[in-house]
Amino acid sequence: MTSPVQGKRSNTEAWMRCLLRYVLQLLPKCYASDWLYNQALFYSTFHRFFSMSKPTTFNEKLQVLKLRQRSDPTLSILVDKAAVRQFVADRVGEEYLIPLIGIWDAPEDIPWDELPGAFVLKMAHGSGYNLIVEDREKLVQREAMEKLARWKTTNHYHIFREHPYNSVRPRIVCEKFLQEDSGEALMDYKFFCFHGEPAIVEVDIDRFGIHKMNFYNMQWELQDFRRTCPMATTKITRPSNLSKMGEIARTLSDGLPFARVDLYESCGQVYFGEITLYPAGGWGKFDPPAYDTIFGDMIQLSHG
Repeated sequence: MTSPVQGKRSNTEAWMRCLLRYVLQLLPKCYASDWLYNQALFYSTFHRFFSMSKPTTFNEKLQVLKLRQRSDPTLSILVDKAAVRQFVADRVGEEYLIPLIGIWDAPEDIPWDELPGAFVLKMAHGSGYNLIVEDREKLVQREAMEKLARWKTTNHYHIFREHPYNSVRPRIVCEKFLQEDSGEALMDYKFFCFHGEPAIVEVDIDRFGIHKMNFYNMQWELQDFRRTCPMATTKITRPSNLSKMGEIARTLSDGLPFARVDLYESCGQVYFGEITLYPAGGWGKFDPPAYDTIFGDMIQLSHG
Protein backbone atom coordinates (compact mmCIF):
# COMPACT_ATOMS: atom_id res chain seq x y z
CA MET A 1 0.00 0.00 0.00
CA THR A 2 1.30 3.45 -0.90
CA SER A 3 1.93 5.63 2.16
CA PRO A 4 0.86 9.32 2.24
CA VAL A 5 4.54 10.31 2.04
CA GLN A 6 5.14 8.05 -0.97
CA GLY A 7 1.99 9.35 -2.64
CA LYS A 8 3.06 12.96 -2.09
CA ARG A 9 6.55 12.20 -3.45
CA SER A 10 5.05 10.46 -6.49
CA ASN A 11 2.78 13.43 -7.23
CA THR A 12 5.72 15.83 -6.89
CA GLU A 13 7.85 13.74 -9.26
CA ALA A 14 5.02 13.59 -11.79
CA TRP A 15 4.60 17.38 -11.62
CA MET A 16 8.34 17.91 -12.04
CA ARG A 17 8.40 15.59 -15.06
CA CYS A 18 5.57 17.55 -16.67
CA LEU A 19 7.43 20.82 -16.06
CA LEU A 20 10.67 19.34 -17.39
CA ARG A 21 8.90 17.96 -20.44
CA TYR A 22 7.40 21.39 -21.18
CA VAL A 23 10.80 23.10 -20.97
CA LEU A 24 12.51 20.46 -23.09
CA GLN A 25 9.85 20.74 -25.79
CA LEU A 26 11.32 24.14 -26.59
CA LEU A 27 14.45 22.41 -27.91
CA PRO A 28 14.86 21.98 -31.69
CA LYS A 29 13.56 18.64 -32.94
CA CYS A 30 16.66 16.67 -33.94
CA TYR A 31 18.63 13.59 -32.86
CA ALA A 32 20.76 15.51 -30.33
CA SER A 33 17.77 17.12 -28.63
CA ASP A 34 15.84 13.81 -28.69
CA TRP A 35 18.79 12.22 -26.87
CA LEU A 36 18.88 15.04 -24.32
CA TYR A 37 15.07 14.99 -23.88
CA ASN A 38 14.99 11.23 -23.27
CA GLN A 39 18.01 11.31 -20.96
CA ALA A 40 16.53 14.09 -18.85
CA LEU A 41 13.15 12.43 -18.43
CA PHE A 42 14.75 9.04 -17.87
CA TYR A 43 16.84 10.54 -15.08
CA SER A 44 13.79 12.22 -13.55
CA THR A 45 12.05 8.82 -13.48
CA PHE A 46 14.84 6.40 -12.56
CA HIS A 47 17.40 8.80 -11.02
CA ARG A 48 20.13 7.70 -13.44
CA PHE A 49 20.96 8.09 -17.11
CA PHE A 50 20.55 5.29 -19.64
CA SER A 51 23.48 3.83 -21.53
CA MET A 52 23.51 3.99 -25.34
CA SER A 53 26.40 1.53 -25.65
CA LYS A 54 25.45 -1.05 -22.99
CA PRO A 55 21.75 -0.76 -22.14
CA THR A 56 20.47 -3.54 -19.89
CA THR A 57 16.92 -2.85 -18.77
CA PHE A 58 13.71 -2.88 -20.81
CA ASN A 59 13.22 0.86 -20.40
CA GLU A 60 16.84 1.62 -21.34
CA LYS A 61 16.55 -0.44 -24.51
CA LEU A 62 13.30 1.29 -25.46
CA GLN A 63 15.12 4.62 -25.23
CA VAL A 64 17.88 3.28 -27.49
CA LEU A 65 15.31 1.96 -29.95
CA LYS A 66 13.53 5.31 -30.01
CA LEU A 67 16.76 6.97 -31.10
CA ARG A 68 17.91 4.26 -33.51
CA GLN A 69 14.53 3.99 -35.22
CA ARG A 70 14.13 7.70 -35.93
CA SER A 71 15.00 7.18 -39.61
CA ASP A 72 12.76 4.16 -40.29
CA PRO A 73 9.68 5.49 -42.16
CA THR A 74 7.92 2.11 -42.18
CA LEU A 75 7.28 2.36 -38.44
CA SER A 76 4.95 5.32 -39.00
CA ILE A 77 2.51 2.92 -40.66
CA LEU A 78 2.42 0.73 -37.55
CA VAL A 79 1.49 3.58 -35.18
CA ASP A 80 -0.97 5.22 -37.61
CA LYS A 81 -4.41 3.99 -36.45
CA ALA A 82 -5.76 4.42 -40.00
CA ALA A 83 -2.85 3.17 -42.12
CA VAL A 84 -2.14 0.17 -39.89
CA ARG A 85 -5.47 -1.38 -40.90
CA GLN A 86 -4.09 -2.23 -44.34
CA PHE A 87 -0.90 -3.61 -42.75
CA VAL A 88 -3.00 -5.91 -40.55
CA ALA A 89 -5.22 -6.97 -43.45
CA ASP A 90 -2.17 -7.87 -45.54
CA ARG A 91 -0.44 -9.84 -42.80
CA VAL A 92 -3.25 -11.67 -41.00
CA GLY A 93 -6.51 -10.87 -42.82
CA GLU A 94 -9.32 -8.31 -42.78
CA GLU A 95 -11.46 -10.48 -40.48
CA TYR A 96 -9.37 -9.33 -37.51
CA LEU A 97 -10.07 -5.65 -38.08
CA ILE A 98 -12.75 -3.89 -36.03
CA PRO A 99 -15.49 -2.92 -38.52
CA LEU A 100 -14.78 0.55 -39.85
CA ILE A 101 -17.48 3.24 -39.84
CA GLY A 102 -15.45 6.09 -41.32
CA ILE A 103 -12.24 8.10 -41.45
CA TRP A 104 -12.34 11.92 -41.48
CA ASP A 105 -9.83 14.77 -41.46
CA ALA A 106 -11.66 17.02 -39.00
CA PRO A 107 -14.52 16.91 -36.47
CA GLU A 108 -16.60 19.08 -38.83
CA ASP A 109 -16.47 16.32 -41.44
CA ILE A 110 -18.14 13.71 -39.22
CA PRO A 111 -21.77 12.97 -40.19
CA TRP A 112 -22.86 12.80 -36.55
CA ASP A 113 -26.53 12.10 -37.29
CA GLU A 114 -25.61 9.10 -39.44
CA LEU A 115 -23.46 7.37 -36.83
CA PRO A 116 -24.80 4.21 -35.12
CA GLY A 117 -26.04 4.15 -31.55
CA ALA A 118 -22.61 3.13 -30.20
CA PHE A 119 -19.16 3.68 -31.68
CA VAL A 120 -15.53 4.55 -30.89
CA LEU A 121 -13.64 7.58 -32.21
CA LYS A 122 -9.87 7.63 -32.05
CA MET A 123 -7.13 9.83 -33.44
CA ALA A 124 -4.86 8.15 -35.99
CA HIS A 125 -1.76 10.08 -34.97
CA GLY A 126 -1.57 9.50 -31.21
CA SER A 127 -1.93 7.09 -28.33
CA GLY A 128 -4.78 7.19 -25.83
CA TYR A 129 -6.84 9.68 -27.84
CA ASN A 130 -10.04 7.62 -27.72
CA LEU A 131 -13.66 8.70 -27.38
CA ILE A 132 -15.90 5.74 -26.49
CA VAL A 133 -19.58 6.40 -27.13
CA GLU A 134 -21.93 3.73 -25.79
CA ASP A 135 -25.08 5.78 -26.36
CA ARG A 136 -25.12 8.42 -29.10
CA GLU A 137 -28.24 10.04 -27.61
CA LYS A 138 -26.24 10.97 -24.50
CA LEU A 139 -23.30 12.39 -26.45
CA VAL A 140 -22.74 16.14 -26.18
CA GLN A 141 -21.62 16.77 -29.74
CA ARG A 142 -20.06 20.17 -29.07
CA GLU A 143 -17.86 18.79 -26.29
CA ALA A 144 -16.85 15.82 -28.43
CA MET A 145 -15.86 18.09 -31.31
CA GLU A 146 -13.84 20.34 -29.01
CA LYS A 147 -11.98 17.33 -27.59
CA LEU A 148 -11.24 15.92 -31.05
CA ALA A 149 -10.09 19.33 -32.30
CA ARG A 150 -7.73 19.63 -29.32
CA TRP A 151 -6.32 16.15 -29.92
CA LYS A 152 -5.90 16.92 -33.63
CA THR A 153 -3.46 19.75 -32.89
CA THR A 154 -1.32 17.58 -30.60
CA ASN A 155 1.84 16.00 -32.00
CA HIS A 156 2.46 12.84 -29.98
CA TYR A 157 6.13 12.92 -30.97
CA HIS A 158 6.61 16.08 -28.91
CA ILE A 159 5.38 14.31 -25.77
CA PHE A 160 7.47 11.10 -25.76
CA ARG A 161 9.86 11.78 -28.68
CA GLU A 162 8.57 8.66 -30.45
CA HIS A 163 9.64 9.63 -33.95
CA PRO A 164 7.26 7.32 -35.90
CA TYR A 165 4.37 9.58 -34.81
CA ASN A 166 6.00 12.70 -36.25
CA SER A 167 4.86 12.08 -39.82
CA VAL A 168 1.43 10.55 -39.14
CA ARG A 169 -1.41 12.53 -40.69
CA PRO A 170 -3.96 13.64 -38.05
CA ARG A 171 -7.23 11.88 -38.86
CA ILE A 172 -10.25 10.66 -36.96
CA VAL A 173 -11.01 6.94 -37.16
CA CYS A 174 -14.47 5.67 -36.25
CA GLU A 175 -14.94 1.97 -35.50
CA LYS A 176 -17.69 -0.27 -34.22
CA PHE A 177 -18.17 -0.39 -30.44
CA LEU A 178 -17.25 -3.87 -29.18
CA GLN A 179 -18.38 -5.59 -25.99
CA GLU A 180 -17.69 -8.80 -24.14
CA ASP A 181 -20.14 -11.68 -24.59
CA SER A 182 -21.71 -10.64 -21.27
CA GLY A 183 -22.26 -7.10 -22.52
CA GLU A 184 -19.54 -5.72 -20.26
CA ALA A 185 -16.63 -3.56 -21.42
CA LEU A 186 -13.81 -5.31 -23.23
CA MET A 187 -10.57 -6.33 -21.59
CA ASP A 188 -7.38 -5.42 -23.42
CA TYR A 189 -4.94 -8.23 -24.16
CA LYS A 190 -1.55 -6.66 -24.81
CA PHE A 191 1.09 -9.07 -26.09
CA PHE A 192 4.71 -8.14 -25.36
CA CYS A 193 6.60 -9.54 -28.36
CA PHE A 194 10.37 -9.86 -28.45
CA HIS A 195 11.92 -10.44 -31.88
CA GLY A 196 8.58 -11.64 -33.18
CA GLU A 197 7.80 -13.98 -30.29
CA PRO A 198 5.02 -13.17 -27.77
CA ALA A 199 6.19 -13.80 -24.22
CA ILE A 200 3.97 -11.85 -21.82
CA VAL A 201 0.32 -10.81 -21.93
CA GLU A 202 -0.81 -7.68 -20.12
CA VAL A 203 -4.51 -7.74 -19.32
CA ASP A 204 -6.19 -4.40 -18.59
CA ILE A 205 -9.42 -4.47 -16.58
CA ASP A 206 -11.85 -1.57 -16.07
CA ARG A 207 -9.49 0.76 -17.89
CA PHE A 208 -11.82 3.76 -17.63
CA GLY A 209 -12.83 3.09 -14.03
CA ILE A 210 -10.58 1.64 -11.33
CA HIS A 211 -7.85 0.52 -13.72
CA LYS A 212 -6.25 -2.83 -12.84
CA MET A 213 -3.54 -4.72 -14.68
CA ASN A 214 -2.41 -8.35 -14.56
CA PHE A 215 0.44 -10.05 -16.42
CA TYR A 216 0.48 -13.64 -17.65
CA ASN A 217 2.90 -15.81 -19.58
CA MET A 218 1.76 -17.64 -22.71
CA GLN A 219 0.65 -20.60 -20.58
CA TRP A 220 -1.69 -18.18 -18.76
CA GLU A 221 0.19 -18.34 -15.47
CA LEU A 222 -0.12 -15.16 -13.41
CA GLN A 223 3.16 -13.29 -13.08
CA ASP A 224 4.29 -11.81 -9.77
CA PHE A 225 4.98 -8.22 -10.81
CA ARG A 226 3.10 -5.06 -11.65
CA ARG A 227 3.68 -1.92 -13.69
CA THR A 228 1.56 1.20 -13.25
CA CYS A 229 -1.69 -0.16 -11.80
CA PRO A 230 -2.73 -2.52 -9.00
CA MET A 231 -3.36 -6.17 -9.80
CA ALA A 232 -6.90 -7.48 -10.06
CA THR A 233 -7.97 -9.55 -7.06
CA THR A 234 -10.49 -11.60 -9.05
CA LYS A 235 -9.43 -14.48 -11.28
CA ILE A 236 -9.10 -13.57 -14.97
CA THR A 237 -10.30 -16.38 -17.17
CA ARG A 238 -7.95 -17.52 -19.91
CA PRO A 239 -9.33 -16.19 -23.23
CA SER A 240 -10.69 -18.94 -25.47
CA ASN A 241 -8.65 -17.61 -28.40
CA LEU A 242 -5.32 -17.23 -26.59
CA SER A 243 -3.45 -19.43 -29.08
CA LYS A 244 -4.94 -17.61 -32.06
CA MET A 245 -4.11 -14.24 -30.50
CA GLY A 246 -0.54 -15.42 -29.96
CA GLU A 247 -0.27 -16.36 -33.65
CA ILE A 248 -1.60 -12.96 -34.72
CA ALA A 249 0.78 -11.13 -32.38
CA ARG A 250 3.68 -13.23 -33.66
CA THR A 251 2.90 -12.42 -37.29
CA LEU A 252 2.31 -8.69 -36.74
CA SER A 253 5.50 -8.21 -34.68
CA ASP A 254 7.75 -10.23 -36.99
CA GLY A 255 10.92 -8.34 -37.87
CA LEU A 256 10.84 -5.99 -34.86
CA PRO A 257 13.14 -6.24 -31.82
CA PHE A 258 10.15 -5.32 -29.68
CA ALA A 259 6.49 -4.53 -30.23
CA ARG A 260 3.39 -4.72 -28.08
CA VAL A 261 0.40 -5.99 -30.04
CA ASP A 262 -2.99 -5.15 -28.50
CA LEU A 263 -5.91 -7.45 -29.25
CA TYR A 264 -9.51 -7.91 -28.13
CA GLU A 265 -11.83 -10.90 -27.91
CA SER A 266 -15.51 -10.17 -28.53
CA CYS A 267 -18.26 -12.76 -29.01
CA GLY A 268 -15.69 -15.42 -29.85
CA GLN A 269 -13.90 -13.26 -32.45
CA VAL A 270 -10.41 -11.79 -32.18
CA TYR A 271 -9.95 -8.14 -33.15
CA PHE A 272 -6.83 -6.02 -33.60
CA GLY A 273 -6.46 -2.93 -31.41
CA GLU A 274 -3.09 -1.30 -32.08
CA ILE A 275 0.68 -1.78 -32.18
CA THR A 276 2.76 0.01 -29.56
CA LEU A 277 6.51 0.29 -30.07
CA TYR A 278 7.56 2.03 -26.84
CA PRO A 279 5.11 1.35 -23.96
CA ALA A 280 4.86 4.30 -21.54
CA GLY A 281 7.50 6.04 -23.65
CA GLY A 282 10.17 3.85 -22.04
CA TRP A 283 9.54 5.36 -18.61
CA GLY A 284 7.23 2.73 -17.11
CA LYS A 285 8.44 1.38 -13.78
CA PHE A 286 8.29 -2.29 -12.75
CA ASP A 287 7.49 -3.51 -9.25
CA PRO A 288 9.73 -5.24 -8.27
CA PRO A 289 12.37 -3.37 -10.34
CA ALA A 290 14.23 -6.61 -11.20
CA TYR A 291 11.65 -7.26 -13.94
CA ASP A 292 12.93 -4.25 -15.83
CA THR A 293 16.14 -6.24 -16.39
CA ILE A 294 14.28 -9.52 -17.02
CA PHE A 295 12.30 -7.86 -19.80
CA GLY A 296 15.42 -6.11 -21.06
CA ASP A 297 17.25 -9.44 -21.42
CA MET A 298 14.66 -10.48 -24.02
CA ILE A 299 15.65 -7.64 -26.38
CA GLN A 300 18.90 -8.29 -28.21
CA LEU A 301 20.30 -5.11 -29.70
CA SER A 302 23.07 -5.07 -32.26
CA HIS A 303 26.01 -2.77 -31.60
CA GLY A 304 25.88 0.64 -33.19
